[in-house]
Amino acid sequence: MANNKKAPPERRGSDRRTKERRDSNPDLEVIWSDKFATGIRAIDSDHQNLFEEVKILKDRLERGADAKAVGNAIHSLESYCADHFAREEQFMEKAHYPDFKDHRKEHKRFAKLVKQLGKLHNKNPDQIDPQKVLKFIISWLTGHIIGVDLKYVPYVSGDENGQVVVNEKEVVSAPLMETVTFEVPQPSLKILKEFHKILTEGGYISDALVQVVEQLRKKRNKALKKNAIKLFCKKEEK
Repeated sequence: MANNKKAPPERRGSDRRTKERRDSNPDLEVIWSDKFATGIRAIDSDHQNLFEEVKILKDRLERGADAKAVGNAIHSLESYCADHFAREEQFMEKAHYPDFKDHRKEHKRFAKLVKQLGKLHNKNPDQIDPQKVLKFIISWLTGHIIGVDLKYVPYVSGDENGQVVVNEKEVVSAPLMETVTFEVPQPSLKILKEFHKILTEGGYISDALVQVVEQLRKKRNKALKKNAIKLFCKKEEK
């Protein structure tokens, strides 16, 4: 009896095209262009340097990067948070940017995630998913520049040509200042004053309050770590 069953189609070309689509994932493309430019030399230089770092990491991942390459990328991110954010915040504060506080909060949120990522990598490099790290960096970098950074440009630009009014050399070289402030909703102001009074007086009530705050701090850090694991780590096999 003749076998009329058709032979399976050739898959080699299809598999190759699938691999090409996977290797050229548009979500992992990051190329500097004028759409990211703020017109501020120091800021654009910082952004361009990070774009280059991301490109290097992407190239290494495509060639089969090891944990060391990912560690270098994380270290670059930590340096970026420390140096670039401080420089950028000096520009915004000196220009009296009205959304400065919200922008700074976004910086702090990102810096905390990067710090958690570094801790996870130091503890167990093999648990980090490099593709997740790369996608997170690219998504944040491009989204933050276009969606957040470009909003402050008009406030540090003085004329229709976009000339920066803020003295760039003064801002970049200015010593970093550390200011401690407390911002709370108006209904919580009374409670904050009571906390201040208790801590100032000292005693067992003050000690108890410190313990409660420490417990809440640990709980918050635990939640932050859990979020970082979800963002950056490989899924455990069941």
